[in-house]
Order: sequence, then C-alpha cells, then structure tokens
Amino acid sequence: MKYLRLYNDVEDFESDYEGVMYGEPWVSVVKTKNQTAYDKEGVYDLKKMPFTIEVLTGGNIMWKRTASSGSYTRSISYKKNNDNWITITSTYAGVAFSVAAGDIVQFKGDNANYINNTFSGTTCQFNVKGNIMSLFDSKNYVNLEDFTGERNLAYFFSFCGTIKNAYDLILPATGLTPSCYQSMFHACTSLVRGPELPATVLRDMCYSNMFYGCTSLLRTPELPATTLAPYCYSFMFSSCTSLSFASDLPATTLAGSCYYQMFSNCTSLTRAPELPAPSLVNSCYSSMFNRCSSLNYILCLAVEKNGPNTENWVYGVSQTGLFIGSPDAKWSLGVNGVPEGWEARTELNPVSNHTVAMLIDDFNFDYEAEGYDTLEEFIEYYISDDYPGANRYEYTGEKLEYDGNEYYVWVMEGDNISDNVNFCLTETINTDELYEMSVVNNHNNRNCPIYSFLDGDLQETYVTDFDDSNYIVIDAFEIN
Repeated sequence: MKYLRLYNDVEDFESDYEGVMYGEPWVSVVKTKNQTAYDKEGVYDLKKMPFTIEVLTGGNIMWKRTASSGSYTRSISYKKNNDNWITITSTYAGVAFSVAAGDIVQFKGDNANYINNTFSGTTCQFNVKGNIMSLFDSKNYVNLEDFTGERNLAYFFSFCGTIKNAYDLILPATGLTPSCYQSMFHACTSLVRGPELPATVLRDMCYSNMFYGCTSLLRTPELPATTLAPYCYSFMFSSCTSLSFASDLPATTLAGSCYYQMFSNCTSLTRAPELPAPSLVNSCYSSMFNRCSSLNYILCLAVEKNGPNTENWVYGVSQTGLFIGSPDAKWSLGVNGVPEGWEARTELNPVSNHTVAMLIDDFNFDYEAEGYDTLEEFIEYYISDDYPGANRYEYTGEKLEYDGNEYYVWVMEGDNISDNVNFCLTETINTDELYEMSVVNNHNNRNCPIYSFLDGDLQETYVTDFDDSNYIVIDAFEIN
C-alpha cells in the first residue's frame, strides 16, 4: 500500500514529519515546490514505528494477565488514531477497550518482561506491525536490541484467534534470553504470516512452541541462526497444518533437542529444509517431522545418525519420496532413518543447464508508483547489484509474444533450484517442460508464491489467493 500526503508548503511538510509513523512507503507532495519528498532515508522504516495494532474489523482489544498473582501486573499505554495516550493495567479479568475497523492503535511501555500478560481475548480481527521494543523502552526503543531476564514475550498473543498477519511486526532483538518468545503466537489459528527473526545466536527454548497450532500459517520466516541452544526450536511449528514451505536451517553445529518436534504434524509440508549439519547430538532431530503426512523430500548431510538423535523423526511421512544423504553415512530403513518406500541417493542427479524466461505482464504492475517511468527501468534496477539480493538475473531488454500476450523477459540459468517470489519479481525456476503460472501476489501482506524444482520436476507449489487486486501474471518456460 502507498501512502500519499499533500502539503501546501515545505513548512507544513516538515512540521508534520516530526515523529510521524506512516505506512510504507510514505510519499509526500508539496504544492509550492512541485516535487515529491520521501522520508529521510528514502524508504520507510518500520523499526521506528511503536508496536501497532491495525484493526480490520470492529470489536474489543483485551489486555490481561493470565495469573492471579498481582506480581505479574503490567501497565502499558495506548493511543488510538490521533487521540491522547491512555495507560491501562492488566488484571486477571482483563481490561478491554473498543475499536472500529480501520483504527490504528499504538502501544508503549517500560517493563523488562511481560510474563503471564497477553492480548488473548481480543475480539476484533487485526494485524500487528511496528517495533515490539516500544513495550520495553517507550522512548529509546529504536536502538534496543537486547532482552534481559527471561520469558520476555512468552504467550504474548497466545490463543488470539483473530490476529491475521504479523509480517510487519519488528522483533529486532539479537540478544535473546531463555524462553523469550516461547509460545508467543501459540494457537493463533488465523495467523497466515509471522515476523522475521534476525537473531543468529539462540538461547534455551527461545522459540519453543512459538507458532504451535497456528493452523493458517503458510510458511516459516527466515531462520538465520547458526549458534543453537537446547530446545531452541522445539515444537516451533508443530501442528501448523497449512504450512507448505520451511526456510533453510543453516546451522552446522547442533544442540540437544534443538529441533525436537519442530515440524511435527505439519501435514501440508512436502519438502524438508536442508539439514547441513555433519554431526548430530542428543535428540536433535527427534520427532522433527513426525506425522508430516505429505513430506516426500529430505536432504540430510549428517554422517553420525540414528539412535535417539533421530528417534521417530520420519514417523508418518509420505509412503514415497526422495532422501538425499551424505555418501559417508549409513542409514537404516524405518522411522528412525530413511523412510521405507523412499528412494535414497547420495547426491543430486545432474540435469542439463536450462535457460528459463520469466515473463511479466506489465498491465497490472504499477511501476510508476515505484518511481519509474517504464517497467524496463524498474526491472533493470531490481535485478542490478544496487538492489540487495537480486543480482542473479539478466534482463534481456526484449519483449516476447506468448499465448497472444506481449511480455518483458529476463533470464536465469541453473540446475536444481528452489526459490520464492519476493516483491512479485524474484523467481528462479528450472524445468525442461512448460509451466504456466498465474500468481496472485499481495505485496502488502508479503505472502509469496513458492516453487521448487528438482531434476526438472516440479516438487512444490504454494499459491495463496487474495481479495487484493494488486497482482501480476508470471509464466515460465524453457527458451533453449
């Protein structure tokens, strides 16, 4: 969504800018200057926004403590739209205030933790966004990246069945504490997307049960941590029955029970994240994919395996599939090793190098709103080294007619590739057959289609339908 504000002069603009927290990106037009002004850094920074609830339907917001002891009482302040700040204090019965669809409610506080405090009982449907650290330091939250103590946000949104999207919620902490996010979104059954998790060093149980029972969750956030801790990811996505994509797990040194039941009962998951660790430790993979009934692909490079480290890790997975392991490992068949009925390999079968054309229909893509005169200019920037993480593609500068339509084309070469569409335009597909894909991609909610190809065969497709009309059509086919 774009936010446009019109000002009579620069003085009006500058006075309104001070402390403003608009959406992304914020574009302001000043009449007397006939020019467009962006925020000071050229892009909108959600880290500067206080923790915010964006109300989707009318109802109540509930703030309560789940323990009877008054020692768990926590006070926070909220501001609804442009009203004054109001302080509320959690009670065992809960404190509620009414909201209407479209209301924007910001929160701040100065507490070290929110143990046994939650928004459970909130009746309105809502999204969350902004910097969660405004609840820990109301004035200096922008630069706050460390927790103290433990269980800082444990169970914070647990059983909030009306929370829809948390992708724009900023959890900037890189200095975590034990159980800091434990069960934070437990049983948030309407949640489709969670926040990013930037920490690379984890603590005991920090993400344990974080999304347990989020039955509408479609994909995991990126999980960049390389230093793990006991039970850090245990039950994290257990019983997320709509989960169809899991991000890579890059850690090569594991910790006891670190992935224990991490994806258990994820019945829509077809492809396991790559498991690069060469050595296993106590119960690290135990029940990791237990009852993932659709799972049919695992790549695991462990040399030391089996025993309690992989106990029941593939119990109840698909009856057929592909297991790729290290050539130095000797796996047994069964629920503690390679699933019976699966093909086992020690390496990917080589496939010929394909060039794939990605076609973008510019009819529905508003490149002018992104500040470009033509779609070609936008694509050229997007695939350049100037755009972070998007330098894998080569734009041909050509148009190509396909199925009666004219498309802009850029190409990418590769063998076995899996990737996701990000901001409508990043996609890598490798296949020796024609695949046509009509994709509804809602940039505002960050829900992205995902495709994986292995040895030229489509492994996985994830597409989410939206009511939003902001979409483009993507087709892919081999042009060799």
